[in-house]
Amino acid sequence: MKSWTLLTALLLITSAASAQRQIRGRVTAADNGKPLAGASVFISNTSRGTVTDEKGMFVLDNVPDGRYVLVISSVGYQTDLETIDSRYPQADYAITLRTKIAELGEVTVRAFDKDGYKRWGELFRENFIGTSDFARNCKILNPEVIKIHYAPKSRTLSAYSDGPILVQNAALGYEVQVTLDDFHYYLANGETRFSFFPLFREMPGSPSKKARWARNRNQAYFGSTLHFFRALYQDRVREEGFVMHTEAGADSAEVQRIKNNLRRALIQAREAAGPDGQHMSPEALLGANVLATFDNALDNARSSMGKPYLYNGETPLSQVVVARDSNVMVLEFDDYLRVTYLRNKAPSRYFNDVIIDPNHPESGRKIAVTRSGLEGMTTHLELIRGLPMEVFANGSNINTDLSFDGYWNWWERIGNMLPYDYVPEPLPTP
Repeated sequence: MKSWTLLTALLLITSAASAQRQIRGRVTAADNGKPLAGASVFISNTSRGTVTDEKGMFVLDNVPDGRYVLVISSVGYQTDLETIDSRYPQADYAITLRTKIAELGEVTVRAFDKDGYKRWGELFRENFIGTSDFARNCKILNPEVIKIHYAPKSRTLSAYSDGPILVQNAALGYEVQVTLDDFHYYLANGETRFSFFPLFREMPGSPSKKARWARNRNQAYFGSTLHFFRALYQDRVREEGFVMHTEAGADSAEVQRIKNNLRRALIQAREAAGPDGQHMSPEALLGANVLATFDNALDNARSSMGKPYLYNGETPLSQVVVARDSNVMVLEFDDYLRVTYLRNKAPSRYFNDVIIDPNHPESGRKIAVTRSGLEGMTTHLELIRGLPMEVFANGSNINTDLSFDGYWNWWERIGNMLPYDYVPEPLPTP
């Protein structure tokens, strides 16, 4: 069974440019204008965060140049997301948070099961935290904030959090505060889609614990997406132990035609929107209904595709990079990109795992799963809508449509994640 992961709005969006700056702001309540003390303010997917003072003020120092997501949240209020871009600098921010209990006409009620976590919490954990040895050393400290709904007809597990999820990772030495916006696990095909914003905090520990955490973090890093995209940006794919190959489906011409039509529609929408259109998301430019039409057409086209075949020879970087400058690299590819890390074998847990039976999830029964694959960690990447993907020097990327099938579909979960400001210890030269 093919299973894959779609990462949406997942990650910090920054570049590792040398300049550092400070951002300041004030957080107030939308209903009465009063300052909100103790509100959480952080840069997603890093260890950089703070809380507001009694006047609702906050300051974040050492903010790198680039684009990223600033997450502002407070108990009883709706989370606010601000996209910050150093190319259009703004030092001061006025943030207003709306209460979760608003006028009836403005509220979208999200369904959840009264005993959802008790019944489905382990299934959620497997697909959000992961099943690796590192993930099995994670503990969710406040499961009561996780709201889960299972739809038996569509066999879909959905979840969101009513407040930050606190995850203690005893294997990597992080306490992770996760703002979960959305989560869907489709049991019929193994697909997982989620949108979340994590803040990493170092756990206190003895020197021996810190040494163990450092070793485990290195192990988590090498061969990960963070490692790969940094290598890609530096044009050191081979030197860092990765190889890339291109695969295409026997009937992929129809998929490419639909992707090209979507690109043309976005170009026209950006031109019509004027200067602001260059910084607008596809959702803002075309609308959810139009994008859904394209998505359905792509799904139908993929369902009739033949078995993918492999092009001869490694794929050079020039074949997937369409633009680059000193801060960002832009990738674009219509076919599947197969990425293999050669310097290590996948963990034994990947090949022989134990998970909840996806055919009978309500039973809670666990079954043994054997995954096949190369000894190296191999993943198939696809840009679901074929939209360009921006990669920055620190390994972060801007794309809401990147899917993983293979090793990273299993590995890239909260239990194995590292912040974008993580710097690995170098490996010995092979």
